[in-house]
Amino acid sequence: YTWTVVDNTNVTGESNQGSNQTSVSQTLNNITSSTEVVAYTVTPTKGTCVGNTFALNVTVNPTPNVDAVSNQLLCTGSSTPVINFTSSAAVSGTTFNWTRTNISIGSIATSGTGDIPSFTTTNTTTGNLVSTFTVTPVANGCNGTPITFTITVVPTPTVNQQSNITYCGNNQQPAIVFSGTTANTTYNWTSSQNVGFFSSGTGNIGA
Repeated sequence: YTWTVVDNTNVTGESNQGSNQTSVSQTLNNITSSTEVVAYTVTPTKGTCVGNTFALNVTVNPTPNVDAVSNQLLCTGSSTPVINFTSSAAVSGTTFNWTRTNISIGSIATSGTGDIPSFTTTNTTTGNLVSTFTVTPVANGCNGTPITFTITVVPTPTVNQQSNITYCGNNQQPAIVFSGTTANTTYNWTSSQNVGFFSSGTGNIGA
């Protein structure tokens, strides 16, 4: 079999074949957002005998895409914004299938189709929880290139209760050191009176 093809400027990868072939095998890429057709004319040959040509039309669907989504950093107990997926390729009928790593970050499924609704985040640990989402665009049975983004949920920071302290005036006193169960926590403090130190600050007092 040999064939010729009508050039379709909206499709790449099609070409004529003048040597013996047993099948049409070409990588066709539709560079538009609409369905395109590539028209082949195939000629069968046996020895020196040439058979009747026949038409072979190949429908090439466009490749859908999904636009990038920004990573999110949220405090536990907060509500996420609705995540709306968009597609710059504008392929008609595109749907968005998503999955995520199975980490307990709130009242959200581990997979779904379409936009992701708002949900309340949860983190009962002492470290950040990170769930990675993978979104795959699908149109006319064709998958586009997936994208990924993350939602990170930060736990509620804590500070250990300090005992009340009595100091003698005009004496160097030990520092007041704050601590808690959540890593990378900073401590902001205020004082009702400025007695030997600032009325507010960050970190330990007097360290």
